[in-house]
Formats: sequence, structure tokens, C-alpha cells
Amino acid sequence: MPAYVPNSQSSATATTGGLEDPPHLATADWDLLNQFFQRASHVFRSYTRLNHMVPSLEANLRMTRQRLAEYYQYTMNLEFIRCSLQTQIFAADRRAAELESSLLEQQTLTDRLQAREMELQNEVYALQTQNRDCASRLEEAENRILETTTLCLKEHERAEGLQKNLDLVTTPQNKLRNFDRPHSAQPSSANKKTLRRANKNLNVSAC
Repeated sequence: MPAYVPNSQSSATATTGGLEDPPHLATADWDLLNQFFQRASHVFRSYTRLNHMVPSLEANLRMTRQRLAEYYQYTMNLEFIRCSLQTQIFAADRRAAELESSLLEQQTLTDRLQAREMELQNEVYALQTQNRDCASRLEEAENRILETTTLCLKEHERAEGLQKNLDLVTTPQNKLRNFDRPHSAQPSSANKKTLRRANKNLNVSAC
């Protein structure tokens, strides 16, 4: 805006389009008034420029609000995901605690089974030792039985030989004793055989 310059002639008027110079204002006052008009013009131009910027600012504001709404929805989704993950973490921690407890129980059971296995191995070793002792005793008993059986057979053969000798010796004496007896009083050959078998059985039983 052009600065206002006062007219040097106090009583005359300006040319066409000019202003009448008030006589009561000094030059310094006119300088202040020009500065005021310059500042007002600058403010007007700034206001006009800002007024032209208002639609773009409103559009930016609407876009910013839309983005804020989207960010808010995204934040809510993230919060929901965080809560869900937190719940899953709590469930996983609880499951881990249960698994640790179960693992401790299984470890305790494994230790007990291992101790029982050691006891059973010791018992098996003791039974194997006992079995070997029993086998050796059985072998000794079988040997003794074999020896005893052999001795019994030998004694049986000896008894048979003695019985034969006894029969040879007693047969003539029986004939002499039974010479004067009736014929019905003499022992028959069947009775003699029965007596010999009885004597043999007695000898075998004695062995």
C-alpha cells in the first residue's frame, strides 16, 4: 500500500483522487500513521493468505482425524491381541507348571523303579547263588544216592548168595527132620519159593 505523503500547501487540496491534509497533524504523526497502514496491509495480506489456506488445512485436519481414527482402531486391535497373547502366556505358564509337577512325579517314580530294579537284581543274584548251591547239593545227593544204590545192589547180590548157601545147607537138614513126619506135613516147593521171595524182599528193604 503506498505511503500517504502530506501536501506542502496547507490550504490547497490535492489533485484528483488526493486527500486533504489535516493541518493539526505533524510529520512524525504521519510517519506513524503510514507505519500503521503498512502493518494493516501486511496483516490483511496474511489474513488473505491464511484464508486461502483454510480449505487445505481443513482437508488436512479431516485426513488427520481419519488417520487418528485408524490408528485408534489399530491400537485397539493391538490391545486385543496383547490381551489374547497375555491369556495364552498365562495358560502356557500354568501348563508348564503342571508339566513340571508331572515331570517331578515321573522322576520320583523312575527313581523308585530304579531302586526296585536294583533290589530285584540283588534278589535274582541271591537266588542264582542259592540255585547254584542247590544244584551242587543236588549233585552231591545224586552221587550219594548212586553210591547207596550201588552198595544196596552189592548187598542184595551178597544176600542172594548167602540165601543160596543157606538153602544148600538147610535142605539136607529139613529132609532128615521130615523123614519121620507124614507126607502132608512136608513143605511144598511153592511154599519154599514164597519164603525165599519174602527173605529177598526183607533184605532189599534193609538196604
